[in-house]
Amino acid sequence: MAITRQQRDHLRARVLTLEAERDSLREEVGDKTRKCDTLYTDNIKLLEQKKYWQSMRHASSEDDVIEMRYMPAYMEEVSLSPFETFKISEREKRLMRLPRGERLLVQVLTLIVGNRMTRIAGGLYLMALHLLVFIVLYKFMHLSSKYDNV
Repeated sequence: MAITRQQRDHLRARVLTLEAERDSLREEVGDKTRKCDTLYTDNIKLLEQKKYWQSMRHASSEDDVIEMRYMPAYMEEVSLSPFETFKISEREKRLMRLPRGERLLVQVLTLIVGNRMTRIAGGLYLMALHLLVFIVLYKFMHLSSKYDNV
């Protein structure tokens, strides 16, 4: 009986040791994964900066291994699908065909409707104007009924 207790205690201690080792390895793997993800996004940002600076210098870039490794991820993050690109270019063409006044109106309305705060402010402004008109009409109605009785 004592031998089985000793074996049990020894196995429990071994299990606790292995569980602690497993937890530390999991934490280490998690840290390495986060670091790898951070480095990957940093590399994509660096490639973007490199492309920007090369476009500013109008220099042609040579195809090196590092750039080609991160180019698909960079293009995936920045580029639009061909359909979206076509849609945007067609919208710009239609906008350029409009007269100058209508083009200005479309741009102003896009600016107003495109932002949540401007929509809220516009709605509040319209409600305030309506309230003002109703109050003025109410006052004139009572004022005119007051003079009608005289």
